Amino acid sequence: MPYVNDGWCFACGPHNPIGLHLNFQPVSDGVATIFTPQRQHQGYQGIMHGGLVATLLDEAVTYAIAHKFGMAVTGELTTRLHRPVPVALC
Repeated sequence: MPYVNDGWCFACGPHNPIGLHLNFQPVSDGVATIFTPQRQHQGYQGIMHGGLVATLLDEAVTYAIAHKFGMAVTGELTTRLHRPVPVALC
């Protein structure tokens, strides 16, 4: 089955109005993006939702692999979060 990027990916799609709009760029040892979690990304007050933290990791790893080897999708992802990620309380 061919995978088609129609711009609606929740993490990186520019057309998704509720997406994260991540824009990964190649760097010397992988890829990089800038994302500042806002209040709408929280689980508990002031703390980013863990599922969204995993989403950021998933997207970064996929982009890094795709940048080096070509097209990639995630087959399995296991995460262990060691401390909370704060959100910007604007």
